[in-house]
Amino acid sequence: FPVTIHASKGHTVVGYDVNPDVAQYVEDRWIPFKEKGIEPLLEKTNLEVVQSIGDVVTRSDIVMIPIQTPHDPAYEGATRLPEDRRDFDYSYLISGITEVAEAAKNQQKKIAMVVISTCLPGTYEREIKPIVEDNEYVDYVYSPQFIAMGTVLDDYLQPEFNLIGVESETAADQLERFYATINDAPNVL
Repeated sequence: FPVTIHASKGHTVVGYDVNPDVAQYVEDRWIPFKEKGIEPLLEKTNLEVVQSIGDVVTRSDIVMIPIQTPHDPAYEGATRLPEDRRDFDYSYLISGITEVAEAAKNQQKKIAMVVISTCLPGTYEREIKPIVEDNEYVDYVYSPQFIAMGTVLDDYLQPEFNLIGVESETAADQLERFYATINDAPNVL
């Protein structure tokens, strides 16, 4: 739903989802779950859901990646942690990052690739850097969004801060300018 917010703030926004139902939700201006404050944004959104990640890259300078990183149910947070620790499942995220990076390279299009998904420390070095480090068309940014289902809009529009993890000054400046159009929170680099 941050994409709906971006559109409401004057940005041209395109999106893609592997679930074809999402395009229908946008077209119907309806979602099958409760999200506080989404109805007015859906009514007036100009969000376009495109057919491929390549289409997103073609039409974007900043590509936000909000792909799930599920964890084992044993780590749901209500019970004592098991002795054997496990990381999140990054397979969906890695697949999406790879596809975005390949599209940028194939199109020779420079983008800021912004992962907003939850990742544990060390994930970039271990999982993501090998995919993007030799790709001159991708400036990788980690900017997790501390949001919860049901209150995504409030959480995104009124964060305590915007966390921006980046090696590229250009991408940092680009994302700082972008966040300035979304919220008044300080940027933490």
